[in-house]
Amino acid sequence: MQWIDYRKLLGVGFADTEKYLILQNKIRNLLTLSRDEIAYTGKSYFQFCMMTGRRFSELRSPMGYILSILGEEAKDLGGFLSDYIAFVNTFEELPYSQWDRRALIDLLRNMMRQSGIPMEIYEDADGYFAFPEGAAELDEALVSSPLLWLRAYPSAYKCFSTALKQYVQDAYVRDTADNLRKALEAFLQDFFKNDRNLSNNIPIVATYLKACGAPREFSETYVKLADLYRKLNDRAAKHNDAIDARFLEFLLYQTGAFIRLLLTLREKEPKHETEPGP
Repeated sequence: MQWIDYRKLLGVGFADTEKYLILQNKIRNLLTLSRDEIAYTGKSYFQFCMMTGRRFSELRSPMGYILSILGEEAKDLGGFLSDYIAFVNTFEELPYSQWDRRALIDLLRNMMRQSGIPMEIYEDADGYFAFPEGAAELDEALVSSPLLWLRAYPSAYKCFSTALKQYVQDAYVRDTADNLRKALEAFLQDFFKNDRNLSNNIPIVATYLKACGAPREFSETYVKLADLYRKLNDRAAKHNDAIDARFLEFLLYQTGAFIRLLLTLREKEPKHETEPGP
């Protein structure tokens, strides 16, 4: 049993600040212990400075500088995670080192779990990024799995991962909603091999569901939800931040649900045929 879980059983809880300090100390302890095994180069340090906008200077121990940043300079969880992720994404992997980016990310994941911090790490073409966890079952089914499957649909993958990053920043409500819509639109275009917009592809989905044996009521429900989803996103795009940030999580999961269903059905097809007729 983890120490933090034991404390919870005793009725001794932890504030978010305390959890962050536990995470910070755990990671710094392990990195300090392993610093001689981590082949952290001056080139990696320079790239880190360029990414984070810090002043670069030649140092005898670049890893010592990183440890300092993750210590004294990291005032809160957001700052710590952004610097740690930048450290990982600019880390030059060398063949003789037992440490690589994945090992550093696994360290972060494990320590966040031990510290009771509900975050998950995802990866896209730009590298790793952190994302707040919701319900574990929903995150796995409607965020992690679609992100993995969408690698075969590059345009949709890019929009979906961009929306995830914007969701974390909690500052681009309209853009987040719009990128979720674009992800679904691009996915349907690739899925059905056409260039129709979201509104015109929704009836195609209904035809496809019918061909897969879905009950009429099920197809109608999907189509109604998808059309309401489209209208809600159109409203956000036309009226700036018309969607309250508190409701973005619903749009995120709903996008994943639309995508997941079609990909699940496609997996069970004997062959991929061309777009079904309207």
